[in-house]
Amino acid sequence: MKAPSDNIYAVISTADVDNVNFDELLDTDANTLRYNNDSTKCIVKWIGSIPSSIAAISYEGPYTHQEIKQVLKTASWIPNQE
Repeated sequence: MKAPSDNIYAVISTADVDNVNFDELLDTDANTLRYNNDSTKCIVKWIGSIPSSIAAISYEGPYTHQEIKQVLKTASWIPNQE
């Protein structure tokens, strides 16, 4: 089993999720993605070269495990505390 440090991440628009080939990712389907607070973006992950379905859409990244942890610390990804 690969360690999280082997994963590569990208942030994509939720509007593009239907264009993603989940066979190319570590995520199994749209329900297993991490979404930001307003559900306009999500994080996908893979190991190795960028998947063709991700390369074909607009994305932010790619990020390493350490880099995506920093992204997740920003206000749009931290769950709202009420």
